Amino acid sequence: MTDLDPHKISKQIKDQISTIVGSKTYNAWFKNIYIKSLDNGVCVLVCNNNYHKEWLEVNSRNLISNKLKEITNLSYEVDIQVAPKSETKNNAYEYFNPDEYSSGLFQNNKVIENSGITNVTTQSVKITKPILTNLNPKYTFNSYIVGSSNQLAHAVAEAVVSSPGTIYNPLYIYGRTGVGKTHLIQAIGNSLLEANPHFKIRYIPTEGFMNEIVEAIRSNTTPQFRDTYRELDVLILDDIQFISRFKKTQDELFNTFNQLYQENKHIIMASDRQPHEIDNLPDRIQSRFEGGMLIDIHPPDFETRVAIIKSRALENNVAITAEVCEFLANQIFNNIRELEGAVNKVCIQIKFDPQPITTDLVAQMLKINAENKRRKIPPERILKAVNNIFDVSESDIKGKSRTQHIVRARHAFVYLYRDELEVSLKQIARFINRKDHTTILNSYSKAKGLIEKDTFYAQKIEACKSEIYGA
Repeated sequence: MTDLDPHKISKQIKDQISTIVGSKTYNAWFKNIYIKSLDNGVCVLVCNNNYHKEWLEVNSRNLISNKLKEITNLSYEVDIQVAPKSETKNNAYEYFNPDEYSSGLFQNNKVIENSGITNVTTQSVKITKPILTNLNPKYTFNSYIVGSSNQLAHAVAEAVVSSPGTIYNPLYIYGRTGVGKTHLIQAIGNSLLEANPHFKIRYIPTEGFMNEIVEAIRSNTTPQFRDTYRELDVLILDDIQFISRFKKTQDELFNTFNQLYQENKHIIMASDRQPHEIDNLPDRIQSRFEGGMLIDIHPPDFETRVAIIKSRALENNVAITAEVCEFLANQIFNNIRELEGAVNKVCIQIKFDPQPITTDLVAQMLKINAENKRRKIPPERILKAVNNIFDVSESDIKGKSRTQHIVRARHAFVYLYRDELEVSLKQIARFINRKDHTTILNSYSKAKGLIEKDTFYAQKIEACKSEIYGA
């Protein structure tokens, strides 16, 4: 190829990558990259921020390098760089650049004008009435275990602490039950309160918010209720999906939301689903929820689960063997709360019973039966998990498309079906409409190879397992 125009090659590479990965992955990690130069065997690839750079280097450097060689017929060393501030898109809702937001609301103990939080200094504070924060002091960033499933959410949360009221407002964190949303949103609150003791912060589950509204109406104290919430600097609402049940709560929250937002006060929410997936949520509220940063947390991968187990055991001053750690991490996939509960049980057993803790004893103690668990899993559940994680359909898996990202998803389904249910190749072939079981064997081998070589693919397999066993 003689035309080495960086712009054209950027487009070709991104077009090809979009056929390999699902649309969600492409939009999150590849949509905004571009090639700045191709000189002296070096391809300078530009991305939005340091976290984006780290993710690309770990997960996609080889993929980009291979596609570059296919297109140009030349070998390039890929140098991934962060765009200078002058080149970075002004879009705080896609990526976080910590260097851009190093200064917070307060500089040299003075209030920045128009910050939205007025009449406050870090030297002298006059609080008119105490605010019940409802924050649990055990939920801190120090005790929050960060892994690939929550790394971006954690970075965004720290950014909010560094510049409250100015970026990622509102912040909407979503993910299935037990993945650490409550811990993270309360860690934001605790960190903000530690850095800014004068802040009025309140954490409350949405059902609690509703109960307070009902009580205010009953006791004729609605004005006081409104004052309490509309004078906050930070409002943290948990389980916001429950707002769909209560019309009066929606109206009150809508008005509170508007006032806080207009005054640059921070609003943080957690939910088990995205705003557009909340039943009967009015468009006016949905649009406000979606007006800031939406970020999801996935179930923890194997390494993160092991780290959580070790951390909780350390907190209990108990040593758990590597074998038991790995056994627990392999048995409890998607729910951190459940995993921590299991660790606590094991720690109590170790403290009060001198006999050695084995995997058999742990299985008996926690009533874990891996074989029964496997037998109860229908192949349809595996298919649904693969469809969700790889962004494909059932017809894609059972069809004959050779599009690369569909083929990889099909390999993943075969691998999981074979490994998790331990069924015959012929049985898998029948399920996905294949006549020859040797095709299934080849697909299984391809998946194993990808898991060993491609970190991103391996993470998707772990995410599938989490969804399978959490369904």
